[in-house]
Amino acid sequence: KILVTGYADLTERRPRRTSSRRADLVAAALTGRGVPSERLIVLGRGGEALVAPPGDTANRRVAFEIAWR
Repeated sequence: KILVTGYADLTERRPRRTSSRRADLVAAALTGRGVPSERLIVLGRGGEALVAPPGDTANRRVAFEIAWR
């Protein structure tokens, strides 16, 4: 399984919801390209784990991990 995790910047409105939508869009693109939806776990983490100062667009991202569930 693949964990699709969305992140948002703290300056975005409703960062938890925004990060969830971001991850959902990427998951939908993957399933549209043939990845079975049952292989994806979609998660939105909001403004957790910033990789740059608040306000930097680098914080608006989607990450992939191998999930062992």
